[in-house]
Amino acid sequence: MIIGIQLALTAAVHAGIQLDVAAPKAINLAPTPTILIASGGIAVFFGIVSRNSPKTCAASAILSAVGLTIYTGALGIDLSSYWATAAAAVAIGVLATVIGTLDRTPTLAITKPAMLRLLPGITLYQGMFYGGGHIQNAVMLALALAGGLSIGEYLATIAIVRSMRSARARRRVRFNGR
Repeated sequence: MIIGIQLALTAAVHAGIQLDVAAPKAINLAPTPTILIASGGIAVFFGIVSRNSPKTCAASAILSAVGLTIYTGALGIDLSSYWATAAAAVAIGVLATVIGTLDRTPTLAITKPAMLRLLPGITLYQGMFYGGGHIQNAVMLALALAGGLSIGEYLATIAIVRSMRSARARRRVRFNGR
């Protein structure tokens, strides 16, 4: 997709077409029911295209709304968009890993649709068009998203492995104690 956009921009420049990317207008991202439903809808429809099960689509929709709520909450306490994205991604990663483990579903099937709402689309487009600091912002947001998901999955995996070990130890004690 990025290459296609870049090719179209290059073709427009060679054809002499003057293009300009307007700065995005301020958008109210307060997590109203309509915005949360729309966020969940994005995740559901992407999950359908990815051939996910209805349960996986539902989990992705809920996590998308949770991620958006955390993102807007973090922006509300004056965190930068990088940290807000990372915080939302960590939460999505933790919850998706727990849900995936309980449901025996690959975590990626849950996280990929859930994180779509957090992707830096306009920032990436501006970066391709203007370069410089815009592309740096897009890369930083993408790294915050990827790093947050990875950290969240890692933290949840560690917690799940520890709980499984302690459950095994309790079973051994009960078995040996009889």
